[in-house]
Amino acid sequence: MKGHEYIREAVRTYLEATVPARLTAHLTANGLTSPSVDDLTFLLADGLQEITDFPAVIVRSTDSDDDVRTADGTWRITYDVEVIVACDHRVHGDAEAASKDRDRVLLAVREAVYSAAGLTEDIDIAPRKRPEATGAAAETRAGVPLAAGTLRFRASVLESLADLDPPEDADAYDLTTGGYDAGQDLP
Repeated sequence: MKGHEYIREAVRTYLEATVPARLTAHLTANGLTSPSVDDLTFLLADGLQEITDFPAVIVRSTDSDDDVRTADGTWRITYDVEVIVACDHRVHGDAEAASKDRDRVLLAVREAVYSAAGLTEDIDIAPRKRPEATGAAAETRAGVPLAAGTLRFRASVLESLADLDPPEDADAYDLTTGGYDAGQDLP
């Protein structure tokens, strides 16, 4: 089977290939220069606390609560995926600039996700609501203020349960033992 790491890595790889072009197109169309596409960092993480490079696009899978057996040994596992976009107030100048840059990167992420019907042959992004949230600022453990936003969606992966090698035949071993008399000392 493939698990959470597989779906997260597939989404990150896809976003790394797609988001920079989408962001560049928006910046060019609107005469903007920030954020720099070269500064984007794509990471697998469970949150923002330890992140130090911004702007950051973080991919995490939060749940897998739906599985359907599709064939003998094969399941369609559905994962809840969350993409977090975060911009550091210090890097982007101030809270307003960080917030605007967050919105621009989040828009590029949205468009990338909406344009991906299937990431690979075995991954499908569900055509359903994909809630976004921006709101109160977040911060790292070091107290660095961040403008952060999220995009959530569900993705299904076809996963096969591989058979393990069968245990060795116990008849192939000599399991006879010699006995000791109760009056003998044991070695």
